[in-house]
Amino acid sequence: MKLRKATFNDWKVLLDWRNDPISRINSFDQDPIDVKTHKDWLTKSLTIRSRKIYILEDSINGAIGTIRCDTNSDNTNTLSWNINPKERGKGYGTLILKMFLEGATGEFLAQIKDSNTASIKLANKNGFTKHSHQTYYLKL
Repeated sequence: MKLRKATFNDWKVLLDWRNDPISRINSFDQDPIDVKTHKDWLTKSLTIRSRKIYILEDSINGAIGTIRCDTNSDNTNTLSWNINPKERGKGYGTLILKMFLEGATGEFLAQIKDSNTASIKLANKNGFTKHSHQTYYLKL
């Protein structure tokens, strides 16, 4: 199991995961994303210094999930994650967040809809506390 930086070659799995019906329900932007818009977003995202996108993968199942970290102007870090719909409920969300945070320092935020109980449990399990409406916070 490894956490590696995303590349443009990951565009298809990232788009498929993003457009999954459950992912859309849990997203603040619920509209489906078309291929061109997604490719343009990923191309730009991979060049933004304050944005890091990682893929969790293993040699058997391939890509299992993704986590993104955006460093904000106040030096807080906003995290978002998504797990391959076929791999949900197997503990990979906890693993990807734990692997990402291992050795990290700073302040981390996650915007999570109140109805997204899986991500709320995941954030709480990894030490995040509710900071304000739909915002969870962790200081390392």
